[in-house]
Amino acid sequence: TVYVGTRKSEIYWRIYDKALEQNIDGITWYRSEVELKKVTVDVLSNVDAFFVGLCDYSASVVSKHIEHVKKLPRDKQQKNKNMLPCLELLSKVKRARRQFAKIAGEVLNVFDGDTGAAFGLLACDDAVNKFSLDEYQHTLKRGGVMYSQFINKRNLYEVS
Repeated sequence: TVYVGTRKSEIYWRIYDKALEQNIDGITWYRSEVELKKVTVDVLSNVDAFFVGLCDYSASVVSKHIEHVKKLPRDKQQKNKNMLPCLELLSKVKRARRQFAKIAGEVLNVFDGDTGAAFGLLACDDAVNKFSLDEYQHTLKRGGVMYSQFINKRNLYEVS
């Protein structure tokens, strides 16, 4: 296996013997993979042209001839550059939802949809302190909230 770049690089190549990996004898099968970071979705409108423009190696891999690689106008380049932080945030949110959406839903259910309570319990300590979201943690630690399972429903009871 040959690696070019690192997993954190904007462009990361991995080239390996796929036949060897799959234990297939008698054929030559090399696989070339590239991971691209910070790429906007408009690349999907002309993947081959984008791929050819990466470097000489990627251009040599594309089997068809690309007639014209058009460069985006400066204002469109700036707009795409401005979108990157938004796309990165959406990517992080998607990853977070995949990892703990069920737990977040359960916490929201327990607190009857009170997002302040749920976020106060799920946010990192820095955010809890910065936005004063710690009242719900204190309430839980004092035993001020308990759960009761009744006919497969969760009910929230305040304890005096």
